[in-house]
Amino acid sequence: MLSVIIIIALVTLIIAELALRHARLALTSKPRPRYVTKKSQRAQRLKPTASSDKNPLFRSLVSRTESDSVYSPRQHLKTVIEVDKQRRSLQILGFKQMPTKVQLKQRMRLLAKRYHPDLGGDIRTMQRINKAYQLLVK
Repeated sequence: MLSVIIIIALVTLIIAELALRHARLALTSKPRPRYVTKKSQRAQRLKPTASSDKNPLFRSLVSRTESDSVYSPRQHLKTVIEVDKQRRSLQILGFKQMPTKVQLKQRMRLLAKRYHPDLGGDIRTMQRINKAYQLLVK
């Protein structure tokens, strides 16, 4: 429940930040700065000419390359969500920072012995432990 509230708050902050940025740009009437990346430079070199406009494969390549270079709040949100999932998984398994694979396996065995349903543990607790382990093993 708390993680849902955190995600909603992050989305609200991102939307507010984008709206504020848009309003500032509209008031200053300066052209929006273009962030130059390798992909956008490649797209600039690959701008279609009159003959290449007819080739749909070339057009899709150029449009895809140009769209890849633009900052996406959705990508940022996905990153934030992934980091939050990893942090929660570390907490569930009892780590403060990323463990080695050996430490992770040892902790999983210890928790499995303690919380496995066949040994008197809770099913939901074991499911949370398994899910956290799978996320960190990737």
